[in-house]
Amino acid sequence: NLIFLKMKRFIVIAILLFTVSLSAQEVRFGVKGGVNFSKININQSNDLLNSEMKTGFHIGGLVEFKLTNRFALEPQLFYSRQNSILEIKLADLTFPGSTPNDPIFVENINNEYNLDLINLPILAKFYITEGFNIFAGPQFSYLVSEKDKYDIKEFDYGLIGGLGYQFDSGLLLSANYYLGMNDINNFIEPIQNQLKLKQRVIQFSVGYLF
Repeated sequence: NLIFLKMKRFIVIAILLFTVSLSAQEVRFGVKGGVNFSKININQSNDLLNSEMKTGFHIGGLVEFKLTNRFALEPQLFYSRQNSILEIKLADLTFPGSTPNDPIFVENINNEYNLDLINLPILAKFYITEGFNIFAGPQFSYLVSEKDKYDIKEFDYGLIGGLGYQFDSGLLLSANYYLGMNDINNFIEPIQNQLKLKQRVIQFSVGYLF
């Protein structure tokens, strides 16, 4: 069942991280936070639908397992507010014989998504120079709450990649892009088959490694 699958994934990830920690040359803990620029991407071009990006924030912690001088594995766990607006252009909807002066609907509908998620990215991190690094890996997300109660799936997954710089003092800066791969639309079946919604997030972060 679903609970068993969740536990199984958690156990696999825990074993993987424990194994990595045993072989790591150095283990450092850190914190990070920053701003999100997120939107819900629509799977198809549609003149009646439009997605707008909104800002949010993220905050959490990380562990860097330095395996070599150049390579590290970095799992992170953070809370993220990811907002977006999905506009349904009902005012542009027409039918045979209708005119702009005789619309079916007068106003458009703006669905504002305010998603609170717990995100778990597991990053492979490569240091090009002593401070400058690039990173990429999978990210798994769990929906904690949704302010406006639209029908959104609880779980999401995708790929994350970006670049960062780590100062000798421990201060770190990073920028990354999240490409959601799961359709989070959980509407009734006929609509779900036609409309697929996937998350897209740009993040800028500042943090500190102890």
